[in-house]
Amino acid sequence: MDTTPRLNDPDNTLLKKICLLLQGGVSSGVLSFNARSGAITLLSADVTGALGYTPVNKAGDTMSGALTTTTLNVGGTTSSFPAIKNSGALLRVRLADDSNYAVVQTGFLQANIADASTNTSPVAFEVYHETVGGNGATNDGVSMDLRADSSTTDRQLQARIATLWSDATHATRTSHMRISPTLNGTSLEAIRISNAQISAQNGTVFAVAGTKVVDARQTGWTAATGTATRATFATSTVTLEVLAQHVKALIDDLITHGLIGT
Repeated sequence: MDTTPRLNDPDNTLLKKICLLLQGGVSSGVLSFNARSGAITLLSADVTGALGYTPVNKAGDTMSGALTTTTLNVGGTTSSFPAIKNSGALLRVRLADDSNYAVVQTGFLQANIADASTNTSPVAFEVYHETVGGNGATNDGVSMDLRADSSTTDRQLQARIATLWSDATHATRTSHMRISPTLNGTSLEAIRISNAQISAQNGTVFAVAGTKVVDARQTGWTAATGTATRATFATSTVTLEVLAQHVKALIDDLITHGLIGT
């Protein structure tokens, strides 16, 4: 009998082939196949006890026993293959030799939190950079890449979003975020965000609906001396001195804002 399993084999034939390949039956003593008569015999009614775990046959079946405490390898046992592993309440995707985490690739990823809470924002997605020993330092952080195909090459970087410590000391830990889109084939930091400021790193123009509203600082200005006023005035009766006081106030405010200066 040809013992090579084939996709078009009837179920009974496929089972016979499997039994033959196992040289007369599963090593646990669950099944036996008689090659002369073609009979398949169930040697143990306790399939779960014979195998050491509850077999999963269809959607909705529950796996229990030995497999709940081991790594479920997919394809092999080396770092060239992935594995599924439990860690307490966590389900982890590891390399099959358990040396590191494996890459998960999917067409769509959804994180769903179902609870009865209202007026809250529970964390549904976390990106974590775990440093060896757990001792982070300044400029340690984590990044997320956004990629798409270019006209010739797959998976080209469009933008990178990164967070880094500017102070990694636990009690005073302070971070900032960097957004780096691609310009002429190179990823360049464009915006840096912290609690203190939002800084344009390479661009100098702020626009609203595509229209420039603020440009780089205009230099060559120094503060005027004398009295400044921001009080109202009537254009028909204002004196040159009062008008000059208003001009000084405007220059002072624009220098403070940083739009003009030395």
